[in-house]
Amino acid sequence: MQKTKKHQLARDLVHALRGELTIYNFANTAQEKDAVVLSMIKLIDRADILMRIQDVEIKHTHLNFDEIVKGVYEKFAEERLQLSLASNIVHGDKDLLVTMLEELISNALRFTEGDVFVSTHFTNKNIVFRIEDIGEGISKAVLAHMGEPFVASDDDRSGHGLGLSIVWAIVQLHGGAMTIHSDKDSGTTILITLDLV
Repeated sequence: MQKTKKHQLARDLVHALRGELTIYNFANTAQEKDAVVLSMIKLIDRADILMRIQDVEIKHTHLNFDEIVKGVYEKFAEERLQLSLASNIVHGDKDLLVTMLEELISNALRFTEGDVFVSTHFTNKNIVFRIEDIGEGISKAVLAHMGEPFVASDDDRSGHGLGLSIVWAIVQLHGGAMTIHSDKDSGTTILITLDLV
């Protein structure tokens, strides 16, 4: 990560933590204060992940992407997740790809009460990972900045806007592409394209 980007991320983190401290100061009960403390810990941990990902030396190995997807799927044990996978091998870092998938799936589950559809398919030299929900969707104004640190969706009061930043950083490290299609109140589809071996 470039030095100026790290400085900006640090400034944004300080700003977000100040906001959390303000909320903490106005909290009336121990339970409310504990919730703010947990939120601050999560914020710091996720910002740390984002900073470390930017500097990581990626460990490329041949990986069965569908096995990684299935492993992440099993962690969630969520009936609303619907899978449709095509067997394929990618060249990448397993730990980073697991982190990417966990971020995408947890976001989709958080913003929809309906099913979340996860699939993979081939193009000529790529695998496309698709995650689709029928949830709240994202407004065009926010969508234009998704993937930037501390940009959260319109209705994300529980997050800090770091999830898609982490995903985007991992996709870039793998030389891939990310496309987000969404409309307010009509769900979101995210496509991640990675090179096949």
